[in-house]
Amino acid sequence: MFKGTGAKILDGSPNYFVIEDIGQVSTINQFEKLLHDLYGYVQMKDIQSVKIVLNEREASNNEYLNLMDDYNFLKHDTQCFYKRDLNSVDASELVPSIDFKSIEQASDDLFKNVWQKVVTESLNAPPSLSIEKEFEGMKTELGPNYIKNCLIAYHEKVPIGITIPHIEPGTIDEGRLFYFGLVPEYRGKKWGWHSTNFPCNF
Repeated sequence: MFKGTGAKILDGSPNYFVIEDIGQVSTINQFEKLLHDLYGYVQMKDIQSVKIVLNEREASNNEYLNLMDDYNFLKHDTQCFYKRDLNSVDASELVPSIDFKSIEQASDDLFKNVWQKVVTESLNAPPSLSIEKEFEGMKTELGPNYIKNCLIAYHEKVPIGITIPHIEPGTIDEGRLFYFGLVPEYRGKKWGWHSTNFPCNF
């Protein structure tokens, strides 16, 4: 297993590998070692897609960016982070008719079909991997509990989106929404934030 210095890693080998946070790396030499070690790991595991997420400070460091170029990384997108205190959401505003079913209650094929629709015309569309490979990588990362954590959202029995809430591997209480998205016809109607009232397996 790849070990960065406090790096936050999503390992969906051999389909994908993501460093979400470079951790305690704070110098150009440390960053170069991280990239060098990562390069060796990727070759050893024959990983098909690799991403590194830099925060705003790191992304403005030209030495870091030059090293990324040296290792043939291409800038894919810029992230924006928004916060909202969900305790302030008026429960009466929530849409009561959204139901959720896990893969355990539905099927892998239905989940992948809805996921494919969700990434259509989305910034979250995989740049190089098929949904099948993203799915296999996600299963590797989450382990056997994926069947409980992969949820399909329904409105009046029609699948409208997916979400994947789960506990981070290697932790006991660190939860995340691995993915959250709606099919195109339900976007722009505030269904995304209405749908945050879903059952989690935390």
